[in-house]
Formats: sequence, structure tokens, C-alpha cells
Amino acid sequence: MKKTLLTKMIIWILVLSLNLLFSTFIFAQSRETNENIVIRPQNIAITVHSNDIILGTFGKLTCKGHTEVSYGYLAGITMELQEFKNKEWTTIKTWSETDADYVALNTSYFVVKGTYRLKLTHKAYDSNMKQIESFIKYSKTIFYE
Repeated sequence: MKKTLLTKMIIWILVLSLNLLFSTFIFAQSRETNENIVIRPQNIAITVHSNDIILGTFGKLTCKGHTEVSYGYLAGITMELQEFKNKEWTTIKTWSETDADYVALNTSYFVVKGTYRLKLTHKAYDSNMKQIESFIKYSKTIFYE
């Protein structure tokens, strides 16, 4: 009986010692406040967004994008496939979708050799379909040779 109690106490002391040994302590340091700093939220309604473009065989581009918004808003997305030609980006195909709180586009398009990217406009609407937020994000650039 005494042996098991002693064994339990030794194990307990070892566990506590290891816990203290591997613990990380964090200390906060005060700093002077700067009244000129303004913090602005990046987005109010749009919570998640993404885009991707993948080059498959025979010039098949898989174009993906999605927008998620907070509860009470409608999500919208416009996805433009752009080609770099004559030193400028030109839109060659456009897809759009609007839905409740999540909207996604996933489509394929065959292209000839060239340089391509996606231009995605992520949007949020209120219940009256008034656009309250919008921003543009570009995908990576694809070189099809």
C-alpha cells in the first residue's frame, strides 16, 4: 500500500516537473499609445474568398472562385478569364453568380497557347440587392506554351 502511494507521488512530481520544464512563459510589455493609429476593418460582409486557375492537358483551364458573406448578406462573384496580348490584359470569358451566403464558380475553358489569369470581383449585397462591398483579386498567371 505504501509502495503504490509512494510510486504515485513520484510519478506526480515527475509530471509536474516536466510540465514546468516545457512550459512557455509570455510576458507583456507596455508601450506608449499613438493617437494617430487608425484601425479599419478590411471587409464588413465578405468573410472568405478564394480563386484558383489550373492548366490541364490540351489547354484546358480549370477556373475556380468563391465568396462567402456573413449572415444576412448575399454573396456575388464575377470571374473573368483574361489573356495577356499586345502588352495588355483582355477579358475573353466572363461568368457571374449571386446566391445566399456562399457562391462558387468552378468551370473549364479551353484556350490556345498564351498567358492567362483570372480576375475575380467578390461582392456582398444587402437584402435589397444593394451592393455594399466589392473588391478585386487576381489569380496566379498561367503560361501555356
